[in-house]
Amino acid sequence: MEENKVIKNNAVTAYLLFLISVMFLFAKSEPNLNNEFVRKHTKSALLIHLLIIINILVFKTYGLLGSIFIMGYSLNSIVFSSILAILFLMLIFGAYRASKGEYFNIGSIFSAKSSKKLLNVDNDGNFGEKDKLTFVLAYIPFVGQIFASKYSKNENIKEILRLNTFVVFLSCLLFINFYNNLNQVFILIYAIFVAFVGVNLFGKSDLIVINLPKYFSFSELLKLFKVVCKYMKNYISGNFKEFKILEQEQENIQKQDEIDTYNKTKDLPELKGPKKIIYFPIINLFFIFFKENQYQIHIRNALTISFLMIITIILIVFGIIGKNTLILFLFPICYGIGNLGKIYYKIPLIYDIYLMFNGFISFFKRSKKTISEKRKEVKETNFKIETKASEEENTEKHTETRNIQKIKKDKKIKQEENLEEISTEVEDKIEEKSEIEK
Repeated sequence: MEENKVIKNNAVTAYLLFLISVMFLFAKSEPNLNNEFVRKHTKSALLIHLLIIINILVFKTYGLLGSIFIMGYSLNSIVFSSILAILFLMLIFGAYRASKGEYFNIGSIFSAKSSKKLLNVDNDGNFGEKDKLTFVLAYIPFVGQIFASKYSKNENIKEILRLNTFVVFLSCLLFINFYNNLNQVFILIYAIFVAFVGVNLFGKSDLIVINLPKYFSFSELLKLFKVVCKYMKNYISGNFKEFKILEQEQENIQKQDEIDTYNKTKDLPELKGPKKIIYFPIINLFFIFFKENQYQIHIRNALTISFLMIITIILIVFGIIGKNTLILFLFPICYGIGNLGKIYYKIPLIYDIYLMFNGFISFFKRSKKTISEKRKEVKETNFKIETKASEEENTEKHTETRNIQKIKKDKKIKQEENLEEISTEVEDKIEEKSEIEK
């Protein structure tokens, strides 16, 4: 709680105009301005004013969503008015909190760190010129992902890359949807901001960092999705766990997976082919024929990107999607190149798609093998049945033959007996006749 009236009045004044909040933020010589209370309110006011300017540019100047009408009102007017009302209410509420001597921390996403509070990008030495250049490069679209990703363990680099990726992703969405004029203004504002950061860093050794929430990162969003799926699955199955516990478990699983992947790949043979072209789409397809090596995770990442790009090109040829969509492939390509030194690095979503494809192929192979085994079993069973039937038929034929032979034999014996009887009778008659003659 702040009690000094001058300081409280200064904090309230920061909410009046954009220029005032900018002046207050960089006024370091005046103790009534350069203190924690005024600076936090100044950051909050500056953020709200920036959002108001962006709102005006996007929805009024360039008329985003202006072609959609709801009950006679254009959608951009509805969105613009709603956002503007919310932002003005936030200004009023922030000024009210300042007048009461209370903090309003919406501006805490801004931070300026002096060289005394900065470690070098490797976290093991003093902050120098090389590190300043690395921080500035981290702000540049796609360049930052290539040259600064390997230093992502540095918290400042991580925050800068998160902002960089988020801003460029929004710019790409505008480019894909053909809002070129708005996109140019958006890029211009970001370029001015990066230039200001660079001048401030090299001139004063102060690094300005915008601390976006972690869920502005795509990898964190993907992790959140997995946690939510587990959360719902456990809830339905009755094995309920708190969200934070599941989140920590997912974090531990990811770290353990990195360790296991590293241990499995570090002892594999070196890649004999050129490493630098692994992430060149389409060209890298010849890596399919390479045996297992230390860069097999990166090869899987890259091949998945190539296959997805081929599918995208086919969809473009048939007019299903626009050709501007191809720009989105720069994100995984640049992150892959930037993390090429990490043999365990799995590009978020891309490697998940690879696992899905691999699982489908494995399932297909298992199904094919199972079908082949079943067919073999059926053939063996049919063969056994046919053999048994043949044996039974032969047995029946043999029995029938024996019966016929027996009948014939009995008939022959009977005939012989009859002949003997007839012969005996004839002999008796001959004897009788001879006796009579005598």
